[in-house]
Amino acid sequence: MNVRILALCVFAAALAACSKSDVDSVQNAVASAVPASVKSALPGIAKAGELYAKIEARLGQIDAASALHVVVRIDGGGNVKLSGSVRDAAIEKQFVAAASAVSGVKAVSSSLTVDPSLPNAKDSVTDLGLEAQVRAKLLEQGGINGVSIGVKARAGAITLTGNVPSNSVAATLVSTAKSVGGVKSVESHLQVRE
Repeated sequence: MNVRILALCVFAAALAACSKSDVDSVQNAVASAVPASVKSALPGIAKAGELYAKIEARLGQIDAASALHVVVRIDGGGNVKLSGSVRDAAIEKQFVAAASAVSGVKAVSSSLTVDPSLPNAKDSVTDLGLEAQVRAKLLEQGGINGVSIGVKARAGAITLTGNVPSNSVAATLVSTAKSVGGVKSVESHLQVRE
């Protein structure tokens, strides 16, 4: 496990114990860390990235184990879609409310399913590490095409979501994910945008 993955795992564990003011501080730090040149060159991506970071931080504070199994998708207009699994219906309601409360979010839709058998914290950290490895490999191989791809891991099974410009890019991203050590299978929900 490399240092970046270990740091990400420690961050996720620490975030679960954060107060609201701690989460707000992280959100502000993330927002200010996005360079102005990136914001002006790619305003839609920068804004979506900021919203994504803020939403993920809030979900992690509510229930870190469930948050690891939720895919957050944001369109250019500030509309958020939550998909994946949570441990119970109360967490789903809290996740929707938390995402709705983030400044800049216009609407939140949820297709979250309740799965009381979600993995424990140790397995979740292992999944988080695998997600980070797959994301890094996708960015390395797919460049800008890998930026907006959702990656979720569960016991070695990877799910990819998002939009890609062509079937060949989708095939490359799936193949790249399969090449990462520890990946047992890859399920693609990648959609070709026209």
